[in-house]
Amino acid sequence: MQLRPALAGLACLLILGLAGCSKPVLDFRNAEIVNGKVYRSGADSPFTGTIANIPDRVLLGNQAVAMTIAQMTATALQAAGTTPLTMLSQGTLCDGKLSEGGPDGEFSCKLPQSDVVMLSVTLDKAVLDGKLTFRDRQGGVITELNFSHGLPDGKQEIQAPLTQKKVHVVNWNKGVLDGEESGYDAQTGEQILKATLVNGKYDGEFVQYAADGKRVIYKTTYVQGLKNGMEDQFESASGEPLSHGEWSNGEKNGTFKYWSNGKQTSEEKYDNGHLVSISDLREGQEMTTRYAAPAASEPEPGSACLDEWVAAFHKGNEDQPVTADQSSEFEEWCKQGKHPG
Repeated sequence: MQLRPALAGLACLLILGLAGCSKPVLDFRNAEIVNGKVYRSGADSPFTGTIANIPDRVLLGNQAVAMTIAQMTATALQAAGTTPLTMLSQGTLCDGKLSEGGPDGEFSCKLPQSDVVMLSVTLDKAVLDGKLTFRDRQGGVITELNFSHGLPDGKQEIQAPLTQKKVHVVNWNKGVLDGEESGYDAQTGEQILKATLVNGKYDGEFVQYAADGKRVIYKTTYVQGLKNGMEDQFESASGEPLSHGEWSNGEKNGTFKYWSNGKQTSEEKYDNGHLVSISDLREGQEMTTRYAAPAASEPEPGSACLDEWVAAFHKGNEDQPVTADQSSEFEEWCKQGKHPG
Protein backbone atom coordinates (compact mmCIF):
# COMPACT_ATOMS: atom_id res chain seq x y z
CA MET A 1 0.00 0.00 0.00
CA GLN A 2 2.88 2.35 0.73
CA LEU A 3 4.21 1.89 -2.82
CA ARG A 4 1.10 3.30 -4.46
CA PRO A 5 1.99 6.99 -4.06
CA ALA A 6 5.45 6.32 -5.47
CA LEU A 7 4.01 4.42 -8.44
CA ALA A 8 1.51 7.18 -9.04
CA GLY A 9 4.31 9.73 -9.01
CA LEU A 10 6.39 7.67 -11.42
CA ALA A 11 3.41 7.38 -13.80
CA CYS A 12 2.95 11.12 -13.65
CA LEU A 13 6.61 11.70 -14.51
CA LEU A 14 6.35 9.29 -17.42
CA ILE A 15 3.28 11.09 -18.81
CA LEU A 16 4.93 14.48 -18.44
CA GLY A 17 8.11 13.14 -20.02
CA LEU A 18 6.20 11.82 -23.03
CA ALA A 19 4.37 15.10 -23.44
CA GLY A 20 7.61 17.00 -23.21
CA CYS A 21 9.16 14.87 -25.96
CA SER A 22 6.31 15.43 -28.45
CA LYS A 23 6.91 18.04 -31.15
CA PRO A 24 4.90 21.27 -30.92
CA VAL A 25 2.03 22.20 -33.23
CA LEU A 26 1.86 25.64 -34.84
CA ASP A 27 -1.22 27.08 -36.52
CA PHE A 28 -0.21 29.24 -39.47
CA ARG A 29 -2.32 32.07 -38.04
CA ASN A 30 0.29 32.33 -35.29
CA ALA A 31 3.27 32.17 -37.63
CA GLU A 32 5.39 34.62 -39.55
CA ILE A 33 7.76 34.14 -42.47
CA VAL A 34 11.24 35.63 -42.34
CA ASN A 35 13.66 35.11 -45.25
CA GLY A 36 11.58 32.20 -46.50
CA LYS A 37 11.53 30.42 -43.11
CA VAL A 38 8.51 29.88 -40.87
CA TYR A 39 8.77 31.19 -37.30
CA ARG A 40 6.36 31.13 -34.43
CA SER A 41 5.35 34.78 -34.02
CA GLY A 42 7.95 36.51 -31.90
CA ALA A 43 10.35 33.54 -31.86
CA ASP A 44 14.07 33.90 -32.56
CA SER A 45 14.55 30.51 -34.24
CA PRO A 46 12.82 28.85 -37.24
CA PHE A 47 10.02 26.49 -36.25
CA THR A 48 10.42 22.71 -36.16
CA GLY A 49 7.32 20.58 -35.69
CA THR A 50 3.82 20.26 -37.13
CA ILE A 51 2.35 23.19 -39.06
CA ALA A 52 -1.43 23.45 -39.54
CA ASN A 53 -3.46 25.49 -42.03
CA ILE A 54 -0.55 26.74 -44.14
CA PRO A 55 -1.99 27.96 -47.49
CA ASP A 56 -0.98 25.93 -50.54
CA ARG A 57 0.33 29.07 -52.25
CA VAL A 58 2.73 29.54 -49.33
CA LEU A 59 3.70 25.88 -49.14
CA LEU A 60 4.46 25.71 -52.88
CA GLY A 61 5.59 29.31 -53.24
CA ASN A 62 9.06 28.32 -54.41
CA GLN A 63 7.88 25.37 -56.47
CA ALA A 64 7.07 27.03 -59.80
CA VAL A 65 7.01 23.67 -61.52
CA ALA A 66 4.06 22.57 -59.35
CA MET A 67 2.05 25.55 -60.59
CA THR A 68 3.07 24.68 -64.14
CA ILE A 69 1.73 21.16 -63.64
CA ALA A 70 -1.53 22.57 -62.25
CA GLN A 71 -1.99 24.92 -65.21
CA MET A 72 -1.13 22.23 -67.74
CA THR A 73 -3.59 19.85 -66.09
CA ALA A 74 -6.38 22.44 -66.18
CA THR A 75 -5.66 23.12 -69.87
CA ALA A 76 -5.76 19.41 -70.69
CA LEU A 77 -9.10 19.04 -68.91
CA GLN A 78 -10.58 21.90 -70.90
CA ALA A 79 -9.27 20.43 -74.17
CA ALA A 80 -10.95 17.15 -73.27
CA GLY A 81 -14.30 18.89 -72.83
CA THR A 82 -14.38 19.16 -69.06
CA THR A 83 -13.08 21.43 -66.30
CA PRO A 84 -12.12 20.79 -62.68
CA LEU A 85 -14.75 21.70 -60.08
CA THR A 86 -12.15 23.94 -58.51
CA MET A 87 -8.81 25.16 -59.79
CA LEU A 88 -7.09 22.07 -58.46
CA SER A 89 -5.51 22.87 -55.08
CA GLN A 90 -6.20 26.61 -55.18
CA GLY A 91 -7.38 27.88 -51.79
CA THR A 92 -6.59 24.74 -49.80
CA LEU A 93 -4.95 24.73 -46.36
CA CYS A 94 -2.20 22.24 -45.65
CA ASP A 95 -0.96 20.28 -42.64
CA GLY A 96 2.49 18.73 -42.40
CA LYS A 97 5.95 18.89 -40.88
CA LEU A 98 8.49 21.69 -40.79
CA SER A 99 12.17 21.29 -40.09
CA GLU A 100 14.04 24.46 -39.13
CA GLY A 101 11.31 26.56 -40.73
CA GLY A 102 11.05 24.66 -44.04
CA PRO A 103 8.59 21.99 -45.22
CA ASP A 104 10.05 18.53 -44.80
CA GLY A 105 7.84 15.49 -45.32
CA GLU A 106 4.27 14.75 -46.39
CA PHE A 107 1.59 17.45 -46.56
CA SER A 108 -2.17 17.07 -46.95
CA CYS A 109 -4.24 20.02 -48.15
CA LYS A 110 -8.01 20.55 -47.84
CA LEU A 111 -10.49 23.29 -48.57
CA PRO A 112 -11.69 25.15 -45.45
CA GLN A 113 -14.39 23.21 -43.57
CA SER A 114 -13.80 20.10 -45.68
CA ASP A 115 -12.38 16.67 -44.86
CA VAL A 116 -11.46 15.87 -48.48
CA VAL A 117 -7.74 15.93 -49.25
CA MET A 118 -7.39 17.76 -52.60
CA LEU A 119 -3.61 17.99 -52.68
CA SER A 120 -1.04 15.69 -51.18
CA VAL A 121 2.64 16.32 -51.69
CA THR A 122 6.01 15.32 -50.29
CA LEU A 123 8.91 17.71 -49.85
CA ASP A 124 12.47 17.03 -48.82
CA LYS A 125 14.07 20.08 -47.21
CA ALA A 126 11.57 22.38 -48.97
CA VAL A 127 12.06 20.71 -52.39
CA LEU A 128 9.44 18.53 -54.08
CA ASP A 129 10.57 14.94 -53.84
CA GLY A 130 8.09 12.10 -54.08
CA LYS A 131 4.49 11.89 -55.26
CA LEU A 132 2.29 14.94 -55.91
CA THR A 133 -1.44 14.24 -56.22
CA PHE A 134 -4.31 16.55 -57.19
CA ARG A 135 -7.88 15.42 -56.37
CA ASP A 136 -11.36 16.76 -57.02
CA ARG A 137 -13.84 17.75 -54.31
CA GLN A 138 -15.05 14.17 -54.02
CA GLY A 139 -11.52 12.87 -53.48
CA GLY A 140 -11.14 11.36 -56.94
CA VAL A 141 -7.62 11.55 -58.36
CA ILE A 142 -7.25 14.13 -61.16
CA THR A 143 -3.54 13.58 -61.66
CA GLU A 144 -0.51 12.34 -59.82
CA LEU A 145 3.14 12.60 -60.71
CA ASN A 146 6.43 11.66 -59.17
CA PHE A 147 9.05 14.32 -58.42
CA SER A 148 12.77 13.77 -58.00
CA HIS A 149 14.87 16.56 -56.49
CA GLY A 150 12.33 19.19 -57.51
CA LEU A 151 11.74 17.94 -61.07
CA PRO A 152 8.79 15.91 -62.43
CA ASP A 153 9.91 12.52 -63.67
CA GLY A 154 7.87 9.70 -65.20
CA LYS A 155 4.43 9.24 -66.74
CA GLN A 156 1.62 11.64 -65.86
CA GLU A 157 -2.00 10.66 -66.44
CA ILE A 158 -4.86 13.14 -66.08
CA GLN A 159 -8.38 11.96 -65.24
CA ALA A 160 -11.64 13.88 -65.64
CA PRO A 161 -13.27 14.90 -62.33
CA LEU A 162 -16.18 12.71 -61.22
CA THR A 163 -16.01 10.27 -64.17
CA GLN A 164 -12.34 9.35 -63.60
CA LYS A 165 -11.93 8.82 -67.34
CA LYS A 166 -8.39 9.22 -68.66
CA VAL A 167 -8.14 12.41 -70.74
CA HIS A 168 -4.42 13.13 -71.15
CA VAL A 169 -1.07 11.35 -70.88
CA VAL A 170 2.42 12.87 -71.05
CA ASN A 171 5.88 11.70 -70.08
CA TRP A 172 8.43 13.69 -68.08
CA ASN A 173 12.17 13.16 -68.06
CA LYS A 174 13.98 15.14 -65.35
CA GLY A 175 11.65 18.11 -65.66
CA VAL A 176 11.27 18.06 -69.44
CA LEU A 177 8.39 16.64 -71.49
CA ASP A 178 9.81 13.80 -73.54
CA GLY A 179 7.99 11.02 -75.39
CA GLU A 180 4.44 10.38 -76.59
CA GLU A 181 1.59 12.75 -75.72
CA SER A 182 -2.01 11.53 -75.97
CA GLY A 183 -5.34 13.24 -75.39
CA TYR A 184 -8.79 11.66 -74.96
CA ASP A 185 -12.34 13.02 -75.04
CA ALA A 186 -13.86 13.10 -71.56
CA GLN A 187 -17.25 11.85 -72.77
CA THR A 188 -16.46 9.33 -75.52
CA GLY A 189 -13.07 8.19 -74.24
CA GLU A 190 -11.75 8.28 -77.82
CA GLN A 191 -8.27 9.58 -78.59
CA ILE A 192 -8.35 13.22 -79.77
CA LEU A 193 -4.64 14.09 -79.71
CA LYS A 194 -1.54 12.26 -80.89
CA ALA A 195 1.90 13.87 -80.72
CA THR A 196 5.52 13.30 -79.74
CA LEU A 197 7.88 15.54 -77.79
CA VAL A 198 11.66 15.30 -77.81
CA ASN A 199 13.49 17.19 -75.08
CA GLY A 200 10.52 19.49 -74.49
CA LYS A 201 9.79 20.26 -78.16
CA TYR A 202 7.23 18.79 -80.52
CA ASP A 203 8.88 16.60 -83.11
CA GLY A 204 7.05 14.59 -85.75
CA GLU A 205 3.38 14.34 -86.66
CA PHE A 206 0.88 16.35 -84.58
CA VAL A 207 -2.76 15.30 -85.06
CA GLN A 208 -6.03 16.29 -83.38
CA TYR A 209 -9.31 14.41 -83.85
CA ALA A 210 -13.00 15.14 -83.32
CA ALA A 211 -14.71 13.67 -80.25
CA ASP A 212 -15.45 10.45 -82.16
CA GLY A 213 -11.72 9.81 -82.52
CA LYS A 214 -12.10 9.26 -86.27
CA ARG A 215 -12.33 12.60 -88.07
CA VAL A 216 -9.09 14.55 -88.23
CA ILE A 217 -9.66 18.22 -87.39
CA TYR A 218 -6.05 19.39 -87.39
CA LYS A 219 -2.71 17.99 -88.51
CA THR A 220 0.78 19.25 -89.12
CA THR A 221 4.40 18.19 -88.66
CA TYR A 222 7.05 19.57 -86.31
CA VAL A 223 10.82 19.38 -86.47
CA GLN A 224 12.51 20.30 -83.19
CA GLY A 225 9.61 22.50 -82.13
CA LEU A 226 9.09 24.25 -85.47
CA LYS A 227 6.27 23.58 -87.91
CA ASN A 228 7.71 22.05 -91.04
CA GLY A 229 5.45 20.75 -93.79
CA MET A 230 1.73 20.80 -94.58
CA GLU A 231 -0.83 22.14 -92.11
CA ASP A 232 -4.56 21.34 -92.44
CA GLN A 233 -7.56 22.27 -90.34
CA PHE A 234 -11.09 20.84 -90.71
CA GLU A 235 -14.51 21.67 -89.31
CA SER A 236 -15.25 19.36 -86.38
CA ALA A 237 -18.85 18.43 -87.21
CA SER A 238 -18.83 18.24 -91.01
CA GLY A 239 -15.19 17.50 -91.79
CA GLU A 240 -15.17 20.35 -94.32
CA PRO A 241 -11.78 22.02 -94.82
CA LEU A 242 -11.06 25.27 -92.99
CA SER A 243 -7.46 25.97 -93.97
CA HIS A 244 -4.48 24.49 -95.79
CA GLY A 245 -0.91 25.71 -96.06
CA GLU A 246 2.74 24.83 -95.79
CA TRP A 247 5.40 25.75 -93.22
CA SER A 248 9.17 25.75 -93.56
CA ASN A 249 11.31 25.92 -90.42
CA GLY A 250 8.56 27.66 -88.45
CA GLU A 251 7.71 30.15 -91.21
CA LYS A 252 4.70 30.22 -93.51
CA ASN A 253 5.88 29.46 -97.03
CA GLY A 254 3.70 29.18 -100.13
CA THR A 255 -0.07 29.48 -100.50
CA PHE A 256 -2.46 29.34 -97.54
CA LYS A 257 -6.10 28.69 -98.45
CA TYR A 258 -9.15 29.35 -96.24
CA TRP A 259 -12.72 27.99 -96.47
CA SER A 260 -16.07 28.67 -94.86
CA ASN A 261 -19.11 26.39 -95.23
CA GLY A 262 -17.27 24.37 -97.84
CA LYS A 263 -16.41 27.37 -100.04
CA GLN A 264 -12.99 28.91 -100.39
CA THR A 265 -13.00 32.49 -99.12
CA SER A 266 -9.41 33.67 -99.44
CA GLU A 267 -5.78 32.91 -100.17
CA GLU A 268 -2.57 34.26 -98.71
CA LYS A 269 0.84 33.78 -100.29
CA TYR A 270 4.04 33.81 -98.24
CA ASP A 271 7.73 33.74 -99.00
CA ASN A 272 9.62 32.37 -95.97
CA GLY A 273 7.30 34.10 -93.51
CA HIS A 274 6.87 37.30 -95.52
CA LEU A 275 3.34 38.02 -96.73
CA VAL A 276 3.42 38.45 -100.50
CA SER A 277 -0.25 38.74 -101.45
CA ILE A 278 -3.82 38.31 -100.25
CA SER A 279 -6.79 37.24 -102.41
CA ASP A 280 -10.35 37.75 -101.18
CA LEU A 281 -12.57 35.26 -103.04
CA ARG A 282 -15.89 35.87 -101.31
CA GLU A 283 -19.10 36.36 -103.31
CA GLY A 284 -17.38 35.16 -106.43
CA GLN A 285 -15.34 38.34 -106.76
CA GLU A 286 -11.59 37.91 -106.76
CA MET A 287 -9.90 40.96 -105.32
CA THR A 288 -6.15 40.72 -104.96
CA THR A 289 -3.83 43.08 -103.16
CA ARG A 290 -0.13 42.41 -103.64
CA TYR A 291 2.74 43.28 -101.36
CA ALA A 292 6.13 43.28 -103.01
CA ALA A 293 8.41 40.84 -101.24
CA PRO A 294 11.64 42.55 -100.17
CA ALA A 295 14.69 41.60 -102.18
CA ALA A 296 17.53 39.97 -100.34
CA SER A 297 19.88 42.90 -100.90
CA GLU A 298 17.50 45.88 -101.26
CA PRO A 299 14.31 45.75 -99.14
CA GLU A 300 11.50 47.66 -100.82
CA PRO A 301 10.64 50.82 -98.86
CA GLY A 302 7.39 50.49 -96.96
CA SER A 303 7.06 46.67 -97.11
CA ALA A 304 8.10 46.22 -93.49
CA CYS A 305 5.53 48.82 -92.49
CA LEU A 306 2.79 46.90 -94.33
CA ASP A 307 3.80 43.70 -92.55
CA GLU A 308 3.53 45.51 -89.23
CA TRP A 309 -0.04 46.61 -89.97
CA VAL A 310 -1.06 43.13 -91.17
CA ALA A 311 0.46 41.53 -88.06
CA ALA A 312 -1.32 44.07 -85.83
CA PHE A 313 -4.62 43.32 -87.60
CA HIS A 314 -4.25 39.55 -87.11
CA LYS A 315 -3.64 39.91 -83.38
CA GLY A 316 -7.31 40.65 -82.84
CA ASN A 317 -8.69 38.94 -85.96
CA GLU A 318 -6.69 35.74 -86.35
CA ASP A 319 -9.24 34.00 -88.60
CA GLN A 320 -10.08 36.99 -90.80
CA PRO A 321 -8.24 37.81 -94.05
CA VAL A 322 -7.14 41.36 -94.78
CA THR A 323 -9.51 42.81 -97.37
CA ALA A 324 -8.47 44.94 -100.35
CA ASP A 325 -9.89 48.06 -98.73
CA GLN A 326 -8.00 47.42 -95.51
CA SER A 327 -4.73 46.78 -97.32
CA SER A 328 -5.15 50.02 -99.29
CA GLU A 329 -5.70 51.84 -96.02
CA PHE A 330 -2.54 50.23 -94.58
CA GLU A 331 -0.57 51.40 -97.63
CA GLU A 332 -1.84 54.96 -97.18
CA TRP A 333 -0.87 54.94 -93.51
CA CYS A 334 2.60 53.71 -94.41
CA LYS A 335 2.98 56.54 -96.95
CA GLN A 336 2.09 58.93 -94.11
CA GLY A 337 4.78 57.36 -91.93
CA LYS A 338 2.29 55.80 -89.50
CA HIS A 339 3.06 52.56 -87.65
CA PRO A 340 0.93 50.37 -85.35
CA GLY A 341 0.93 51.42 -81.69
